[in-house]
Amino acid sequence: KSESICLFTTNLYQKPLSTRPMATQEVDNDGNFWFFSAKSSDKNREIAIEGATQLFYSHTGSSEYLSVYGKASVVIDKGKAKQLWTPLAKAWFKNGVDDVELTPIKVEHTH
Repeated sequence: KSESICLFTTNLYQKPLSTRPMATQEVDNDGNFWFFSAKSSDKNREIAIEGATQLFYSHTGSSEYLSVYGKASVVIDKGKAKQLWTPLAKAWFKNGVDDVELTPIKVEHTH
């Protein structure tokens, strides 16, 4: 809970892997990880092709590390976007929750 930035990795079955830092918006009560992404991003395109995703969290100060394998999906739900919205997201989505590029991404942890 203390670390919200992870390395969000897609394209797991092709080399090179696609990895980028992402801010976790929420981990819900069902253990799903939620993020914001741009509709036109490579990440969204890769998730549409193959949703397998690996999340890597690191809290080096306490030597805590977490790797989460899951299935990502782009969620078209303005209500969910409003629920997850924070003022920090405005740096990427200038028009707030009404930004046409704003899409929530849900990563469901799989074993």
